[in-house]
Amino acid sequence: GVLAVVGSDNVFAALKDTGEVVAWGCAPDGAHLKEDVKRKLSEGAPIKSISAATTTFAALKEDGRVVPWGVIADFGNGFLLDKVEDQLTDVVSVPNMPTENVWGMFAIKKTGEVVPIGTIANPPDHIIEDEFRSGVVDVVGNGNSFALLKRTL
Repeated sequence: GVLAVVGSDNVFAALKDTGEVVAWGCAPDGAHLKEDVKRKLSEGAPIKSISAATTTFAALKEDGRVVPWGVIADFGNGFLLDKVEDQLTDVVSVPNMPTENVWGMFAIKKTGEVVPIGTIANPPDHIIEDEFRSGVVDVVGNGNSFALLKRTL
């Protein structure tokens, strides 16, 4: 059976009860799971959940690692997965973002730090303020912006 289905602009991905992730739709936007992504999805800890944004997907594993795939680019300036992949550990959630959200998605770590995934994976310094560094419990977005929900002390 199927445990979860998420969708982007033109791709769907499903997490099956066997732990396998399958995707269908527009191949360049995430429907074609490359061999290295398939390997990362299947090795190690089981997958806890899957998430989607415009053309970016992420699988959160039970050990807190995140496996992203799809279009993970910096507005045409190159692919940025290598810039965030080593930061995608100790993650507790990757909230789904609206499909029209141009910002991609965000991984929330145990510490409350936010790691951007997708088109904002290499943001300008003025975007990553102190608010991103701790205490975040959720991120919500719309087509043009996002908001952080932080825990209060």
